Amino acid sequence: MNKSERILPTIKAETAAALTCLSTDAPMPPFFKSLLIMRQRLHAENEASDSVWHIVCGKLLLAGINEMAETHPLWADILKSHYIDRMTMRGSAQKLGYDNRYRVDREQRKAIDRLADILLAWEQNARQQQVAQLLRSLDKEPTYDTLFGAEEQVERLKQALLAPDHAWLIAVTVLGGFGKTAVADQTIRQIIPTLHFQQIVAVYLEPGNLPLANLRALLARQLGLPTASEAETERQLVQCLRSRPSLVFIDGFEDDISHLEEGLSKWANPSKILITSRHRPVISHTFFAQPITSLPMTAVADLIRQHARKIGRMELAAATDEQIGLIHHKVGGNPLALKLIVGLSDKHTIPAILNDLTELKIEAKIEEMYRRIYWQAWRALSSESQTVLKAMQIPDSAAGANLAYIASLCPGLDLRAVSAAIEDLINRSLLETHGSAWEAHMRYRIHSLTKTFLQTEIIHYPDEYL
Repeated sequence: MNKSERILPTIKAETAAALTCLSTDAPMPPFFKSLLIMRQRLHAENEASDSVWHIVCGKLLLAGINEMAETHPLWADILKSHYIDRMTMRGSAQKLGYDNRYRVDREQRKAIDRLADILLAWEQNARQQQVAQLLRSLDKEPTYDTLFGAEEQVERLKQALLAPDHAWLIAVTVLGGFGKTAVADQTIRQIIPTLHFQQIVAVYLEPGNLPLANLRALLARQLGLPTASEAETERQLVQCLRSRPSLVFIDGFEDDISHLEEGLSKWANPSKILITSRHRPVISHTFFAQPITSLPMTAVADLIRQHARKIGRMELAAATDEQIGLIHHKVGGNPLALKLIVGLSDKHTIPAILNDLTELKIEAKIEEMYRRIYWQAWRALSSESQTVLKAMQIPDSAAGANLAYIASLCPGLDLRAVSAAIEDLINRSLLETHGSAWEAHMRYRIHSLTKTFLQTEIIHYPDEYL
């Protein structure tokens, strides 16, 4: 049974109750108030008193009756005479030319069922449109095909975000490469169909500290608030986020986020704030931190095999659990590192790749592991791919760039060479895609760790060492 089939009996019963409340001025049923088509109309009234609820509900019911009149005018007349004109069933029968009230009663039940069908269709359409709008608010397509081994983490985040009495600031924390952005993204996408949040504001940050004032300005721009002074912008943000349940998603805040608690608390309740960061905050009644853990062996095997099949590394796709266990022993359950190693397997054997790596036993060794993997990946690239990858250090790398723009940054390469290099970099997990096949231009971007490697390693080395 789908959701519509589950809702239909309820909406039919509640439509009858709402019509009765309309004719008696009694408070509208709580279920009816929960409908999105009601909340949208109420938002336009900018008030939530019971009297306004009653008026808005009445307008909605009348609109449904008027649509019914186009195909079933008799049914519409029955509902109008009884619930709007407040005539008795006997009076309605006489007005409509029926010789007894019982026939009118039978037709009225059919009319209510039809009105409920109309309202349900409106509700479904409104929900579909709202879900699509909220998804567009993320402004990024997922960079993952499948999220491996994160089901429990996603579920805990969902519970924290949906619970009204839970912490209002939720942090997804782990070092780079473990998929914290992917986990947060998947959580939001699973929450969106519930319509728990009326709007989503997503801000994708470049690496580095971001003063609260800058964050305030970014959020105001995302919400379409007019440019104003810092104090006025703060006032507008508070009003906007506290009047409508909103989810603020801040991706890639790499500074210590604990000091944000006081500044952001004014925006919360009923809104919530979801942050990804490498720094875990001090846990309090307002803070909830979900650390991302390494993938278990089963998830590692699934990820390696799927990614290997995707980029045509069929020998690795057919690897045994024992062979994959060797990779897991050296790299751990780090998704980005695993994909990079798969991408290297066309140039080097797996034992040769792993031989250059230190075991991931101590957190401090993760950066060195990535450095070694990135250097292997860099040296496996053609000169054209190296040129394109270096060009991806654009100021707004989070938003990405299209093919034409990337080509403009590589004057020594024609469009065909740049396109081939991009495909090579994607297969090696050094470039991420952004956008859908239906968009005019696909966009490409690099992971923050890749950008860090380029900035700290490549640009400091003379060409003869590269």
